[in-house]
Amino acid sequence: KTLDLIKSRKVPYCLSWCFRKDYQEPQIGFDNYTAGAAMAKEIVDRGHKQIGIISGIRKWNDRSTDRVKGALDYFEKNGIAIPDGRLLEVEYNHEFAAKTFAQLIQDNPDITCVFCANDVIAAGAVRQAYNMKISVPEQISITGFDDIALAQSITPSLTTVRLRHKHMGELAGERLLAAVISGIPVKCENIPFSIVIRESLGHCPNQS
Repeated sequence: KTLDLIKSRKVPYCLSWCFRKDYQEPQIGFDNYTAGAAMAKEIVDRGHKQIGIISGIRKWNDRSTDRVKGALDYFEKNGIAIPDGRLLEVEYNHEFAAKTFAQLIQDNPDITCVFCANDVIAAGAVRQAYNMKISVPEQISITGFDDIALAQSITPSLTTVRLRHKHMGELAGERLLAAVISGIPVKCENIPFSIVIRESLGHCPNQS
């Protein structure tokens, strides 16, 4: 209803944070599906097969949904199954994330890598690993997503997906202003992401 109202008033608009190739609305954001698959590749390339995933709540959250789907599809293509008990969801809170990590590892002690769908979750997981006397990345690897400032300030620093948030906001503002002036719909932009390799991702400890 909101979108219909905006269109009826001919107000320039765009959707941000996500870019979906099959979506017809003006978008300025990131291809979270492809980024999720790219991080999954880094994990698989280091020999990990026993993998867990901690995501934000995916219902009504296109970012979390696409990141997890990209990772799951890549793992499946490489013969790695992620059963339901190895894919947990948690609110955007590092305290809750720490508890969820503890649950995941207690239920699945053979996991060697945890894919986290954002850096706040990953930071909570790293802290809880320390509390459980599990060494990162020597015993378990943990990856994040977003590359917020926290990612490089914790120990060990997070391997994560860098999304240029500030650039996205600036570009959205510029494109919206241009649309107001020209009367032409906002031009879409699929903003590139990059993988930032830091300390929290290592090789599978069980690799021979």
